[in-house]
Order: sequence, then structure tokens, then C-alpha cells
Amino acid sequence: VRPSLISIDAAVPAVATRPGTPAIAPHNLEQPTYNRAGSGVIIEPRGYVISSLHVIAGAKSLKATVYGPKGANTYSLKIVNSSSDTDLVLLRLQGDGPFPYATLGDSDNVRTGDVVLAMGSPFGFDQTITTGIISSTKRTISVDGKVYEDLLQTDTPINKGNSGGPLVNLYGQVIGINNAIYSPTGMFSGIGFALPINQAASLVGGVLDFGNTPIQAAAGQIVAWGSRGRQSGNSYRLPNGQVITPPHVY
Repeated sequence: VRPSLISIDAAVPAVATRPGTPAIAPHNLEQPTYNRAGSGVIIEPRGYVISSLHVIAGAKSLKATVYGPKGANTYSLKIVNSSSDTDLVLLRLQGDGPFPYATLGDSDNVRTGDVVLAMGSPFGFDQTITTGIISSTKRTISVDGKVYEDLLQTDTPINKGNSGGPLVNLYGQVIGINNAIYSPTGMFSGIGFALPINQAASLVGGVLDFGNTPIQAAAGQIVAWGSRGRQSGNSYRLPNGQVITPPHVY
């Protein structure tokens, strides 16, 4: 899974520090200043990436670092689709593939006690792997006044920079996207949360063309949402039976 893990840098305009004043963008954006914002995971060989929406929120420019056997390569990132309800975003690497990609699992099958690994760039330490267990499932939390439901709770160490990175089971399948921690100190305190990967169904469905390949975990295709909708070539069947054909809404 590790080769499919990317680091995401975002260039966010400077804002005024005095409360109540409007945001002030820098005058010169020709050479934006990037800061390590979080992580993401490649889910398809053409460079489609899933991450957390809050990782790239407000960014005027994005770039990703992909790590290969010959070293690191940097690519621009394009936003393809996003969902504020789930805090998920679908991105695409702007470069020639094929890229290494991860297999997606079925988060509906995750159980309390399952051993998992979290992957990301905590505090800028790229491609860091930590491990723990699923502490609970279907947690509801509120972040900045927004409620997120059915999250996976884990004691796997997650810190700033892990957001958007994958939570992986022992079969090497992505079953969640690291999203938040509960911490009085701002650092990991034993309680982390991940968005179940099945919540990405509506984000991805109808956008990616798998060339009539059956949905199956072993082939690294979009799985789990077989019961919700099915990708067929470049058309998409919604749960209510409606078939969407090109051109798509997205």
C-alpha cells in the first residue's frame, strides 16, 4: 500500500490576524508558498486520489509528492469532486501514469478489535506507518459545528499531517480515510477517527471509468458500493435503478 500513499502540500493565501477583518490574499501568487497540509491515497492507476476535504480547503494551489523506487516526484493536483457532508475529496495527479494504487476494502465489514495501520505524513514525516486496533465503529462527532456520522474510531496514532491518509486492514485494503483526533493537547491522545471508505461511493461513482471491469476487491477496483450502485464502462447505475450515461454531471 505504501507506494500509493502521497503527501499533499497546499498554498493557502495569508489572512488577517485581527478578529473580524476580511481575509487578505498576498499580491504576488506567481510563486506560492506551500506548506505540508496532509496526505492522500491513489486509488486508480491514472492518478485519482482520495483525501480529506479539509486538507485542501482554501488552497489556491496544490501539489503532491509521490514516492517511488527512484525517489520522490512532485505533481500538481486537480480537484475532481468533493463532498462537504463527508469531508472527502477526489483529486487527480497531473502527470503521466500509471501510478501505484491501493485496493479498497468494504468498511461495512470492519469490526471492533480489527488490527489496522494508519499511513500519512504526521508533522511532515512522510510515509509514516502506525498501527493499532479499531476501538469502535459508527461513532458520531462534531468538528467546528459540523456533525460527522458512522466514523471508525481507532487507537492507531494519528497526528497533524495524517489527515487524508488511508486506514488499512491486514489484507492491505483501504477501509478508511484518517480524518480527526480527540485531543485536549492538539496531539494524539489515543482516540482517532477515520471516514469509512464506503462513504466515498457517491464521490467516485460515475466519475471513474473502469472499462467494464467487474467491481472486485482483489483487482483494486471501487468495491463495497456494489450494493449501492455499479460502474459499467462509463455509465453508472444509481441505487434507485436509474442509469446515468455520458456526459456525466461531474
